[in-house]
Amino acid sequence: MPLKNRVVLSILIGILAGIGTYFLPVSTIYNGAHLGDLCPIFYGIKHFIDGTSVYEGHFFNNAPMTAYPFTTMMSLYPFSFLPIGFVGPVFFSVSSALFAYALLFDGKHWRILVLLSPAYIFSLHSIQFVPLLSSALVLPFLLPLAAIKPQLGIVLFASGKWNLKLFILFGLFIVLSFIIYPNWLTDWLFYGNLSRYKGTMPILQGFGFLLLLSLLKLKDRRSRILAAMAVIPQRLWYDQLMLFFIPQTISQLAVLLFGSWLSFFLSMHYGWLLENELQDKGSWMMFVNFVYLPALAMIYHDKISELHSFIKSRMAFYGNKLKQ
Repeated sequence: MPLKNRVVLSILIGILAGIGTYFLPVSTIYNGAHLGDLCPIFYGIKHFIDGTSVYEGHFFNNAPMTAYPFTTMMSLYPFSFLPIGFVGPVFFSVSSALFAYALLFDGKHWRILVLLSPAYIFSLHSIQFVPLLSSALVLPFLLPLAAIKPQLGIVLFASGKWNLKLFILFGLFIVLSFIIYPNWLTDWLFYGNLSRYKGTMPILQGFGFLLLLSLLKLKDRRSRILAAMAVIPQRLWYDQLMLFFIPQTISQLAVLLFGSWLSFFLSMHYGWLLENELQDKGSWMMFVNFVYLPALAMIYHDKISELHSFIKSRMAFYGNKLKQ
């Protein structure tokens, strides 16, 4: 697909995503606007501008707010100049356009089917950062944004295409955050209600320990993505979007799409989605079995094929011996 067509298609996808965000019932409302996961960020921006505590003692819907680091608030501050009702749609429109372009970047246009995954759809529903950060795996100029969501930033540090200039930009961004708000890190750690995050590490769920095998192939960038994703705390069903850059064929992508939706519908069938804020142990067992482990098998596809060929040839050899 020519560059112009990729750009046009990405922009169209971004516009559709923005329209969807505007009209669909997004998860969290702030000041009458559907802000989803951006709510605590703009809540914090407002308090910083007003000169009050960004983190301490803030509640939303009678529950303590799970706060993002101040670097996240810095990155979204320009969006605060928009009418509040357009913040979510514009942010997710831009994120989706970049993500669509990243999916189309290497010529494997079937990757656009990732937009049908639960990870992307749930990101849209709650206006998540995951599509934007996932784009950085392919579009290096976005890598300094690793500072806005630390756990996914670990994946970007492990598998992103960094260079000296990008590291400097990342460092300058961090330094600027401390110049603007010198105590943000300690305030975030002590008053940020981080315990409410309730993230889960896939490696600790069921057969998730097998994901350690990805460490044996760290020269393969896909293994670094999987290894990092296996150990970071995360939440279903959106944080796993980066896994969809692991498939190398449309059939492999179909396996992850099917596994994602299967784990979701089974969780819904057993009622797990109504418990533990979507983080039920049963849901995680399903997701590890049907998504994470198949992704590991894709990384070892060549080795598995070689082993299969060897076993097949040995069986044929001994079969001929028996016939003789």
